[in-house]
Amino acid sequence: GKGRSCLLAACYLLHSGVFMSAEDAVAFVCRERTPARLDALSVPSQVRYVHYYEALLRGEPLVQYTLRVNHVRMSPIPQFSASLLHAGCCPYLSISVLTDSGETAWHPRRVFSQSPRQPRYSCESHSQVDWALSGQQVLVCGDVCLALFSGDEKMCQLYFHTAMVAGGYLAFDKAAIDLACRDDRCYSFPADFKLELFLQRVDQDLPQRTESDQEELDLMLSYGDTNIDESDDDR
Repeated sequence: GKGRSCLLAACYLLHSGVFMSAEDAVAFVCRERTPARLDALSVPSQVRYVHYYEALLRGEPLVQYTLRVNHVRMSPIPQFSASLLHAGCCPYLSISVLTDSGETAWHPRRVFSQSPRQPRYSCESHSQVDWALSGQQVLVCGDVCLALFSGDEKMCQLYFHTAMVAGGYLAFDKAAIDLACRDDRCYSFPADFKLELFLQRVDQDLPQRTESDQEELDLMLSYGDTNIDESDDDR
C-alpha cells in the first residue's frame, strides 16, 4: 500500500542522512508523493513508527520490556449509532501483539478480546468507558495493536511499541488515533476524544505460541482487528 511504502521511504531518508528529523522526512515524502492530494503518509501509527526510527538512529537506549495492560479508558463516547435519540456505541476491545511465526513473517496474536455483545454507552448519559484488565493478565511486548469496535464496525485503532513506552501511562488524542483522525467534522468522534492506557512493567515473557494460534490468526485476519490493510489509506 501507499502508506507503507511511504513509511519505508521516510525511514530511508532518515537512515541515509538526507533528513535528521522524522517530521521533515514525512513532510518531504508527502510533498513529493502526493503534492496535490491528501498526505501520502497520514495514518498516525505509521507516522509514529517513523519517529520511533528517528529515536533508534539517535542511539537512544531502547529496551523491549513486557508490559501488563491494567486499564484502558476511552472518552468521550463516540457516536456509532443511526439513532439520534440514543447516540452512542456498544464498544468492545481487542488487543494484539506481533509475534514471530517461526517462518518468514510476523503474525498478529490476540492477547485480549471481548464478545461483540456489549452494553450500549450513551453520549448523553456516559462520559467515558473503562476496561479494568488488572485481573486478566494481559501481557504485551513489542508491537501492539489496540482496536475498538461497535457492533460490526471498527471504530478506531492504534499501534505502539513497548520499547518506546516510558513510564506506566500512555495517552493518545484524536489526531494520534487511526481512523478517528479522519473525522475532521466530528461526526463520530468528539474533538477531545482520546484513549488512555495504564501499564505496568513485569518480569515475565509472553506465553509460547500454540497450534491453535493459526486458527486464531485466520479469524483475526478475516475479522479485521489486526487492521494492517484497513489502517492504510490507499486513496
